[in-house]
Amino acid sequence: MTLSVPRWVSMFAAFFRLLRRWFRRRSSNLPPRHATDMPSFYEFLLLNVDFGLGDLRTVWRRLDGHEGFAVDKIEFQIEGRAWLLRKCVECDYDLVPIDVAAELARASGRLPSAMPLQPLCVLQVQTEGFDEALAGETADDICWLLRLALGRKVAWSRRGIRHGVRLESVSMRAVQVSTKGVGGHALSNFSDQTIKRFLERAHPIFVQHAEWWRVTLDWFAFAQEAQVIQVTGLIASMLLDRVTKWSLAEYKFPKQIDEQLKTDIEPGTAGRKALEAKLDALLKAEISPKWNQTNALVEKIREWNNQPSYPKKIGAFFGQVHLPVPARDVLDNRHTLAHDGELKSAVDGREYYLAITEVITALLLKLLGYSGKYYVLGTGEKVLGGEATAV
Repeated sequence: MTLSVPRWVSMFAAFFRLLRRWFRRRSSNLPPRHATDMPSFYEFLLLNVDFGLGDLRTVWRRLDGHEGFAVDKIEFQIEGRAWLLRKCVECDYDLVPIDVAAELARASGRLPSAMPLQPLCVLQVQTEGFDEALAGETADDICWLLRLALGRKVAWSRRGIRHGVRLESVSMRAVQVSTKGVGGHALSNFSDQTIKRFLERAHPIFVQHAEWWRVTLDWFAFAQEAQVIQVTGLIASMLLDRVTKWSLAEYKFPKQIDEQLKTDIEPGTAGRKALEAKLDALLKAEISPKWNQTNALVEKIREWNNQPSYPKKIGAFFGQVHLPVPARDVLDNRHTLAHDGELKSAVDGREYYLAITEVITALLLKLLGYSGKYYVLGTGEKVLGGEATAV
């Protein structure tokens, strides 16, 4: 007795044999999993990164034997290790470096004549002698710095170990980024290895006060991504206060009223207690017997003597770092934004936005050791000269 096999079973078996044969052929074209002559890299997929033109090019070979290339990568040194920032292309619903995409496509026999680069990058560093956790921390630091360079939030969402075309030990993490930034790229990499120079100079400064810089650069990215002038202005004004206060923490200003007041008004001194008693009696007699703010009044006088006005403080700070002092309109709007949520009526919103954005961008670049060309939205290319004063 002969059993008949349904036609669909035969077709499925034939398809399975063809599929198995295709996988064997594709695998034969890939490098061995543990090839000893090929270095391994930690690879981080960075979202929201488009650095412009690379410094170095990647070459691949087409099926017809001709070469293709893309100027798609930046190499830089961090703590003695070479890092690569590389643009990606889409390949089989994945984002990979262009040479990896070419090898995968060659193995399948479907290598296209052109592979358009995507606005995403991978960050790579060799695994040899490099702890994975430390590599991840350094990759995070680089992402923080790129927030300033590119004017938007940058973070990595995938980490793995790249060995040729294979990506192994893959882990993912959820990140939230925006593509709505309107502030522009301060350091688009169109010439002079701009991104490379920035990262190499900024990283040693960044790690000295890493937590402070993370908060600062996070707020900077928020300011750049905001699409409301008042929001950008409020955040940028706060950053100006934050940076000035931090940088001038040890700075000794001259006394603003008199170097030698007739009465010592430091808290707890006999002179202060006697002055408060006299003022308290006078103000209760002249204003109201309910007056009870004498201590706060004397403390305010002490603050006036010890600290200059806000514009003077900003002027002193910008003089230290050799930057032009911001225009008075930029500084005066700090108060109205913080308390009323709006700009002064006589101020042109667009001009204010461009001015405050330029001020805070130039300041942060300077403090991180950058000098050279940078881009200002609505103004064009500008140049930061010299080195920043260490603060």
